[in-house]
Amino acid sequence: MEGVLGERSSRQLLNNDMPDMVMVASENERLRRCMNDILSVTALPAAWTGGTVDGICSALLDALRSILDVDFLVVNVAGSGDQAEVLKERSRTNFVDAGAVIISDLVRTLGANIAVWPRETNVEHGEADLRVLIEKLGVNGKVGVLVAGSTVSSFPTEEDRILLHVAACQAALAITEAIRFRHDTRAVAERELNRIADAIPVMAWSTLPDGRADFFNEHFLTFLGITSEQAAGWGWAASIHPDDSRALQSVWMELLASGMPGETEARLRRWDGHYRWFLFRANPVYSDEGAVVRWYGTNTDIDDRKRFEEEMRRSAALMAQAQRLTVTGSVWWRPATNDIYWSDEAYRVAGQDVGITPSVEMMLDRCHPEDLPRIQKLISNAMNRGENVDVEHRLLMTDGAVKYVHVVLQNIGNNPADPEFIGAVADITERKLAEEQLRRSDVLLREGQRISQTGTFSWKVETDEITFSEELNRIFGFESGRVVDFDAIGQRVL
Repeated sequence: MEGVLGERSSRQLLNNDMPDMVMVASENERLRRCMNDILSVTALPAAWTGGTVDGICSALLDALRSILDVDFLVVNVAGSGDQAEVLKERSRTNFVDAGAVIISDLVRTLGANIAVWPRETNVEHGEADLRVLIEKLGVNGKVGVLVAGSTVSSFPTEEDRILLHVAACQAALAITEAIRFRHDTRAVAERELNRIADAIPVMAWSTLPDGRADFFNEHFLTFLGITSEQAAGWGWAASIHPDDSRALQSVWMELLASGMPGETEARLRRWDGHYRWFLFRANPVYSDEGAVVRWYGTNTDIDDRKRFEEEMRRSAALMAQAQRLTVTGSVWWRPATNDIYWSDEAYRVAGQDVGITPSVEMMLDRCHPEDLPRIQKLISNAMNRGENVDVEHRLLMTDGAVKYVHVVLQNIGNNPADPEFIGAVADITERKLAEEQLRRSDVLLREGQRISQTGTFSWKVETDEITFSEELNRIFGFESGRVVDFDAIGQRVL
């Protein structure tokens, strides 16, 4: 009996304690799950090492979404320096793309100062009344905020609070480290880039998308004799030559508007006040969306080239003027390649239009038929033997006029098999006509004196130099070409 009662008492006692034991087991299971969730969150930093802020935020929300039973999760990291603002969310269907709106709702409800935001609050989002749990990232939310929300009134539980707090602490440290690493990496890269830019033997610079300069290499600053602070923005523009400023500004504005690379020339004032010519080249750098994010450029000193070009232009102008005055054109000819160059005056002498590609055939086409065989032989000898040419001949122009030219070609080539000629072609028509006229006049004068038996003479009193015409020599009985003096004349006078 006693055994039966004892057994019954034990069973009754066990049955009475069952609810408490179930509760204890359930609590243990809850704590176990909570610890596992915390461990999974604390393991995230190992996966975040070396990651970007964007990647850290995405991994954080993915981990929390698998743990927390909420309607939405939003992380908002404030922008700093070159780190852009990051806004990420994970939401259920009825809250998709609501992240930015929820942050705006919080700002509208709690104010813009994140430091004074409470950890828990209610927020109206459309027609929904949300219970929101806020964890600040960094001191007073300086790094950003992590927000979880639910329409369930029992949210958040103590486990929700613990998990979100641990996750926020881990994320704040990882994001801060990623930003610091980004800044350090960028600083190292900038220092290395600056060293490279300073080593480039030209003036290098960069600007923001609106054209305001933010970097100059050492060559640029040394040439201008100013600091980077003085040159920043548009300060460097004070060194542009006043006569070039408007044109340079116009080109620069066109490049900024078009987003296309370009170049122009302008003078810059050196530290000692002397101006030198530079070639300005600018190239844009585009974002993935196609917008210009920076401009990079170089200034190359072309002052010596500009002076040489100016001297060449001056020399060319003088030569062209001299050729026009003397009616003499210059030529260059390489028979092996059939390359020929004529100056403008050479075209005019040949009676050809300036710009037509010259050729041997074109020159021979103008040659007078009576002179053509002789000229063809000289040209053949020049081509095959490299012989120089020095010849006078006639050109028959399209209007029937005859033009006399003097052609000189000199071989300056080093290879006998590949002669190269430079030379000149001169219009000697007036001289030839004058010589012909003089020759004709001389013949007429001699014939007139012979027919009239009249001689002429000239006498230079200072030197007693006496010149007899042919007829006067005949009259006096002197030989033609004899030097006449007064003694000889006296011997002929009775």
